[in-house]
Amino acid sequence: MQQNSRLTGAVVVVVEGLGTDLIGAYGSSTAQTAAIDRLASYGVLLDQCFLDSQELPRQLRSLWTGLHDLQPKISDWCIWNSAGARLSAQLFTDSEEVADLASEYGCDDVTFVKPVLPSVAAMTTSDCALMPLFAAAAEELSTAEPGLVWIHSQGMRLPWDAPITLRNQFADPEDPDPPHEAIVPSICETRDVDPDWLVGWAQVAAAQATVIDECLSGLMETVEAGSDAAAWSWLLTSLGGVPLGQHGQLGWGRKQLHGEELHLATVVSPANPLPIGVRRPELFQLPDVAATVAALLGLDFPVNHWGRNVLANGAAESPVRWPNAMRLAMIATEVQTWIRSPAWSALLDNHRSDASNDQLFVKPEDRWEVSQVADRRRDIVEQLRQQAELFRSAAQQNDRGLLTEIDEELINLLR
Repeated sequence: MQQNSRLTGAVVVVVEGLGTDLIGAYGSSTAQTAAIDRLASYGVLLDQCFLDSQELPRQLRSLWTGLHDLQPKISDWCIWNSAGARLSAQLFTDSEEVADLASEYGCDDVTFVKPVLPSVAAMTTSDCALMPLFAAAAEELSTAEPGLVWIHSQGMRLPWDAPITLRNQFADPEDPDPPHEAIVPSICETRDVDPDWLVGWAQVAAAQATVIDECLSGLMETVEAGSDAAAWSWLLTSLGGVPLGQHGQLGWGRKQLHGEELHLATVVSPANPLPIGVRRPELFQLPDVAATVAALLGLDFPVNHWGRNVLANGAAESPVRWPNAMRLAMIATEVQTWIRSPAWSALLDNHRSDASNDQLFVKPEDRWEVSQVADRRRDIVEQLRQQAELFRSAAQQNDRGLLTEIDEELINLLR
């Protein structure tokens, strides 16, 4: 382990389900996310960062190795063995699955904080199921030398137990009272559901996001109170978002390849803060988060792994000037392939080549993916099918550099 007085540390906070729609820094939130917004105000906010898988073990593989889900295993490098050779490296989590996987990946210092799962709202935010994990991490951070402190919370997958008083803050005077339950319902078809009921659960989600922000605020205050606060970098990412009625789904009962479930809320705040926050517009995925953590800690990162350090990019520019490797993002399941370019997002049916089940959305205008235009732009659908094949091939060959120029129609936002 490195022994000197100028160590560099990073606090990485991973919160499942804390989607971009719940965070003020992304411009669409009713939640009170002052701590996250403050991180973004002097750090780097990734406007377009996405999952590369919807399965937690595969997401963690990407986060800890910097490999895309479509890449084969090509080395034994991971953040835990690399950081552990130079720094203290520890993980705190309220997920038993994450704790087990971290040990398998070589993390020697794992703290599992078992959450209490309530069925009703908490009396105060300090009573919420999220709090014990963040309290344990804060206690460690109050005395820890700079190193890697990784905090993985089940986040929005835990019961939504934000206090009633907090829920009511997000309701308009004419709204019905928000739900009082803590067990998030799972509804796979919301067309016949009372809209007020859906709005109520969105208000509960906003309250829960506010509780998460309060947890983060406590961590930040603990580190800032220490003498070595300037040695710590911060990285927050969310592992997707929770559907709140968009596309017929409320809760976690059915996985869909739509933006509200794939988009990561991701903020990076280097130890040397920026004069003013920067928004990065390029297309990133989970492996890029891994490469960025490695860069924050001064660790070597394998060149044939997919991830790229997002802090190494120059000035944010038009998509026509983005690096080729950051013009596409993709997820592939057995049934569908989701592919995103700067100007389009497509859902492709893996079992039909006639495009009859394909879906196409204009980006960034169609934020909520409600206007399906595949029948009108079959040419774009076909181009994205070709790009999906090239993306898959580049991943299989472990060479992101094979993502070359793509047609201007897939890039140009001036339509």
